[in-house]
Amino acid sequence: MKRVILYCRVSSDEQKTNNSLPYQESRLRQFAELMKYEVVEVITDDKSGKNFNRPGWKKLRDICFKKQNHIDAVYFLRWDRFARNVAQSLMEIEKFDKYNVALNSFEQPLDLSKPDSILLLSIFLAVPEVERHKISIRTREGTYQAQKSGKCTNKAPKGYKNIKIDDDTRTVVVDKTEAEIVKYAFNEAAKGVKSIEFIRREVNRKGLIIGKSAFPAMLKNRFYIGEVQVMKWEDNPSYWVKGLHSPIIDFETFNRIQEHHFGKRIKKTKLMRSSNDDFYLRRFLVCPHCGKGMAGCYSHGNGGEYPYYKCPNCNRFNANATKANNTFIKYVNTLKPRPEMLKLYSEVFAEINGEASKDVRKAVADAVLKKETEKQRIEKADIDYVDGKLERGNYLRIVGGINERIKQIDDDIYRLTHIADKQIDVKFDFALNLLSNLGKVLTTAPLEDKINVLGSMFPDKIEFDGKNYRTNSYNKVLDIIFQETSYLQGQKKEEADEKSAPSRLVPRAGFEICFQMKFNDI
Repeated sequence: MKRVILYCRVSSDEQKTNNSLPYQESRLRQFAELMKYEVVEVITDDKSGKNFNRPGWKKLRDICFKKQNHIDAVYFLRWDRFARNVAQSLMEIEKFDKYNVALNSFEQPLDLSKPDSILLLSIFLAVPEVERHKISIRTREGTYQAQKSGKCTNKAPKGYKNIKIDDDTRTVVVDKTEAEIVKYAFNEAAKGVKSIEFIRREVNRKGLIIGKSAFPAMLKNRFYIGEVQVMKWEDNPSYWVKGLHSPIIDFETFNRIQEHHFGKRIKKTKLMRSSNDDFYLRRFLVCPHCGKGMAGCYSHGNGGEYPYYKCPNCNRFNANATKANNTFIKYVNTLKPRPEMLKLYSEVFAEINGEASKDVRKAVADAVLKKETEKQRIEKADIDYVDGKLERGNYLRIVGGINERIKQIDDDIYRLTHIADKQIDVKFDFALNLLSNLGKVLTTAPLEDKINVLGSMFPDKIEFDGKNYRTNSYNKVLDIIFQETSYLQGQKKEEADEKSAPSRLVPRAGFEICFQMKFNDI
């Protein structure tokens, strides 16, 4: 008795709901019963026939290519159920011939040992391949038009979900549970304090699982500000349009993230690992023995636990974190701004701010003129298209490019008019007040603020030997702003330096700074 495998395939969910698979199997079983074949197995697929990278077909191939199974033939209803690719189909038939397994159709049977059957087979396979290409083109045209109208044609990103209204209507809505976590991720990233990886781990702990490469892509996705990307089609470039879905993130937050994490910016210390106020200096300290970063840990004893800075690399150094932090704060409390410098800063700032406002107004006016020019170009293209001077493809390409430029101009105008800080004077006063109360900031401020302040003061690492803090570099502006930086530069200076005004204002590059803060003084 001939041993056969029956193969059924559909290419979409619609075919499955119309009972295409059961129909194919029923017809093939009737044929096998009539021919008195032994049906070894029935294998199904719900994948496209454009290639043979299908789970069911791979399983079928494994069964047929094992000698102990002794499969004689594989039957399918029609040749378009087998494949829709002429070249790959002929290669697949040749592979099965090597194992003496025949491939054939029930409704379109062929004797492939005869040369004329090869020609007929090519026709049977070419027709569905041409049909597949036509369907593909129609699908891409429909997708392009849907994207232009602001519809999401792909799987919704994190924070959204796809819903089906009826057989022909699908839309995207906000997933309230995921959206709250997505908002948290964007808001934290916009602060520019935590690293992207740190925020991703926080998000994962909150229940929104996302990979290392997918998370930065999410933060750069304009879909979250209510836009949809129109993909490149024919000669038309890709661009973004206003979507039909609701935004989760505002433009200002999104733009700050791009500036902090994906654009040119001044590097600053970020909160890379879990930390707390007991160890806020940890990211800045290095071991005096091996020069590598310090860790924070707790030691248990006398009925309590005590924080310590410890070197996890050489294990040759540890120090009580509470005493180390208090020593550092004691030093910072000695820093008092020079009144004459603050006055000078205020005067210079007022002048610069006035000039900046003029520049912003001029930039906005220039952008508005550019936008009007682009609109005129669209009107001209419309007229040329209606008059038959432009072909449809060229018209769509030109208009698409102009719309992309208008979108960029709108972004620039928004950034200039909304992101420009309208409370700059209030914030400047706040900054001056912060300089006068650094010790209080390091005592009471949130952890992220402490790290920001320290990062601006000390761009390089600080070496701590248990008694003294030393660093090869600090922000030179400190010497100008503050009255007392002798500890920062060492307890004593050369007399020539003390009498030299330029040396007080502009410290020489390359010298080692040491602030002598002893535990006994606490």
